[in-house]
Amino acid sequence: MKVLITGATGLIGRRLASRYDRPALSSRSPTTLKTERSDCEVYTWPMNGETSAPLEPLDAVFHLAGEPVAGARWSASRM
Repeated sequence: MKVLITGATGLIGRRLASRYDRPALSSRSPTTLKTERSDCEVYTWPMNGETSAPLEPLDAVFHLAGEPVAGARWSASRM
């Protein structure tokens, strides 16, 4: 099964990525991904100043990228 995991350096993303053989990974920290998971395909967004090869057909996408939840309580102003 070919999967893409965004937010792959986060708490849940790291655990999820470890369950798949060679998942495609994406993160705001691509350097960290390349160091930690050199066996995987790492995709970056154009805003990071790097470009990636086009994505191959995927069976599933786990979109976990977002605001860290461990720093403060959620509120109307933090949404």
